[in-house]
Order: sequence, then structure tokens, then C-alpha cells
Amino acid sequence: MKRFIIWSKQIRQGKQIIVEDLLSKQIIDGVLRELGQATASLFNVTFYTGGESVIKEHFISVYSHANERNKFIVFDGDQRHAHFNPDSIVAAEQTNERYQQEIQNQTGVNVKFYPDGNPNAGARADQEKVLREKYLKFYLRNVSYLPLSVPEEIIWNQVLAETILTAMGKIEYIQRINATQDFKEKFLLVAEAMTGDKRNIEASEKTFLEKWLSDKPNSYNDIVTIIESIRALNG
Repeated sequence: MKRFIIWSKQIRQGKQIIVEDLLSKQIIDGVLRELGQATASLFNVTFYTGGESVIKEHFISVYSHANERNKFIVFDGDQRHAHFNPDSIVAAEQTNERYQQEIQNQTGVNVKFYPDGNPNAGARADQEKVLREKYLKFYLRNVSYLPLSVPEEIIWNQVLAETILTAMGKIEYIQRINATQDFKEKFLLVAEAMTGDKRNIEASEKTFLEKWLSDKPNSYNDIVTIIESIRALNG
């Protein structure tokens, strides 16, 4: 009976998706709602403070070391790099140094590993190589990327912005929005126009997110593909 309860709890927990920030979570949660409860119930989407650097330097190190099969990372698109498969090179090149370089190339950070063992006997070096190999294999299987560069770009809708601002008589904001390439700044300006306070950015993002979910553009389908690929992976 106890074994059944534990197994049932694991089924309910399903697959966990970790993203960089709140908007990325809201986007994926929104897509899951559109796909229906049967699919949404299989996933738990969350984010932690610290963004991509904390995920790369800490969470992936822990997850890969523990052989976590049901934890998945979905980075923003600006973090996209070609993944490296350690099994793709000959055994002679599968060295600690090569793995270290490939992790650096892939993540852009110097990820620290903390093996056990006596360094004088070479144990630490051997264990460090294993940890780096596990890290790379976790990245290969469990890391994906949102489309475009940042989540604000995904849900941005120029026509919607101009329609809202024109209706409010805030034509001058359209020029200010067009003058910046920073999509978060665009939303800050819309928030200021709509509410008088840039700090209400979440309210403006929600309006655009609902429109994006309704329109279902190519970026929506890209995220559906990510969800379906994660769903297809066995634990």
C-alpha cells in the first residue's frame, strides 16, 4: 500500500519544467491550458530567482549528478547553443579537459564540480570527468529553448499595441515604442500608457499573452513542439 501511495504521488508530480522567469512560466502555462487538462496535469512549470546563470551553475549540476530524468530546463532563446554529445567523439578525446571546454562553449559559464576522493590518487579527476559527462548528457536530453530571443518578444504584437494606444489617445507612445528594440521596454511603455505606472508591466503582458494564445502564431506551435517532445521522453 505504501509503495502504491509513493508511486501515485510521483505520477501526480509528473515532469517539472524550469524556466528563467515569471513570463516564461506564464507562457508555457498558457500553452498547457490550451492543450487541455489531460496534458497540463502531466507538467509542473516553475522558475527560481537568479535566472539562467543559477540554473546552469547549480540546478543542472545537481540534476545531472542525481540522474534526474523528469526535470527539464527551457531557457530563453538568447541562450541557444548547439548541444554537444560526449558519445559523438572517439574514446581518446573523451577527456576531462574536453568536457570542460564543451560545457564552457555550451553554457558560457565556468561550471564548478565538486567530486569526492583523494586528489593525489587521481580520484578527483576521474570523478570530475564523470560529473562533466553527466552534465553534458543532461543538457543534451533535458534542455530546450523558447523561440525567438526573449519571452517579451514572443508575445509582442505591434498591431495590438497601436490599437490600444490609439484608442486611449496615447499616439506619442507609439513613437516611443518604435524607437526601442528592447521588448521589455516596449511593455514598460505600454504599461505606463495604460495605467500611468511602468511597474504594472504584468498587466500589459497579460493582455498581450491572451491575444497570443488566441492567435496561436508560429511561436505558439514551437512551444507545443517543445512540450510534446518532453512528454514523449520516458522517465
